[in-house]
Parts: sequence; C-alpha cells; structure tokens
Amino acid sequence: MNKNIKGLIIISLHLAILIGIGTVWMWSIRKQRDTKSSRVNIHIQKSNNENVLITEAEILAQVNAILKKDIRKCKASSINMKQIETILNGIPVISGAEVFVDANQSLNIQITQRDPLFRVVDANFNQYYIDVEGNKIPYSKNYSARVPVVTGNIPVLAGNTIWKKENIAFQSIFGISKSLHEDPFTKSLVEQIYIDDQGQFSLVPKVGNEKIVIGKLNNLKDKLSRLKFFYQEGLRYEGWNVYQTIDFKNDDQVVCKKFESET
Repeated sequence: MNKNIKGLIIISLHLAILIGIGTVWMWSIRKQRDTKSSRVNIHIQKSNNENVLITEAEILAQVNAILKKDIRKCKASSINMKQIETILNGIPVISGAEVFVDANQSLNIQITQRDPLFRVVDANFNQYYIDVEGNKIPYSKNYSARVPVVTGNIPVLAGNTIWKKENIAFQSIFGISKSLHEDPFTKSLVEQIYIDDQGQFSLVPKVGNEKIVIGKLNNLKDKLSRLKFFYQEGLRYEGWNVYQTIDFKNDDQVVCKKFESET
C-alpha cells in the first residue's frame, strides 16, 4: 500500500475518533442541560453543631417561594444557579452559598451557616444575635442558639456590625464573649453576661446561684484564669451554692461573699 494512502487512512481514523469523542461530549452536555433535576441535595455546614439556625426544608421553601416554582421539577438548563446563590446569601443566618449541578444531574446546594457568639436582650427587650465575625443575626422564634445572653446597660447597635466606631461598647462585649467561647470550661460554665450602669461586667453560671464579678475588662485573661482555677479547685472543697458573689475584679485576689444564713 502506498505510504501516502496509509498515512491518510491513519489520519482519517484519528479524526473519526476525535469527532466521536466530541459528539459524545456534546451529547452529554446537552443531556445535562435538558435533564430535569431529579434530586436536590442540601448540605448545611455548621462550625457549632449545637446551633441549628435554618433547616434544609426552610432553604428549599424560601428558594421555591422567591422563584415561584419548584426547583425539583425544573430542567438543569433552566436553573439559574447564580440567582439561587444570591437568594441564599440574602438570608441573614447564611454566610455563604454555592450551587451547582453534578454529573448525576443532582442540584447541590452547599450552605455555610453563621455561628452565633452571644444573644443580646436590650432594655427595650429587643433581641438579636452577634456572630463570631461581629455581625448581627436577627432573632427568630424558629431557632434558638445555645450561647450566653447579654443583658443590662446595652446601647442601641448602629447598623448590622459591631465594628462601626459607634459600637465600641459592643466590641467590649464581643471581646469577653469570645474569650469565654474559646475555653471549653468557661464556654460550658457561663449562661449570662450582665453589664451594669458603670460598665462593670458580671457573669451568671448555668449551675449555681452565685454572681461572678469580673468588673472592667482589663487583665481579662488573668481574671478568667483565676475564675477557672477557683471553680476547678476551690469549689471542690467548699461545694456549690455556698457563695452569693465571687469577685475577681481586683488583681491577684478572689473575694467571696457567702449567703447569709437564715435565722
């Protein structure tokens, strides 16, 4: 066989193979675009598994309500994934959303939920959460986060973040809340943070009737270290519900006041 003819045959075979691969690839893309999404997978990522602020059913319901259609019955080609991401990112309890169709023709919605750090109850009984990034999360009866409640002399929050210069008081609350949150012992100990009219901080434990006085937030690390040592070592001998107040506001001291005995 002539070498030129043999070369042409080989080239033709290669072209046929490439055309075949291209045809299959185009067919798979067209199929992906035209196939209905038979399944919607919703995954909610939480950094704190105790706090569920939104459910899969609520996410699906909100998307369907805004789009005015059931995305489970839509063709993949008709789903505007960027629009769904925009909708989800507008929900206050969500910090990030990613939407995509996988090789199995399933619509995947991956959600990152905000992580509440503390709940505020101000003098007017307005309630909301502040998350670990200092952003406001509206309070809702549909969910409840297991975080310390902050009460007392609390100003009005300007805007939706504590990092505005008008919100310096909230930055102090954020500082002590984060310190409590980062230590497993104090995180499990504290139920409430109270601020008096002089800006003095005190804590209410989940177990026990004592008032834990912190005072101003100077030397906070040392105060919380003494608090932890006292609860782990001192109360082991004295017992619980013995003290009315436990005061850590003065350096290198723990001042305790017992409950007055009934006569």
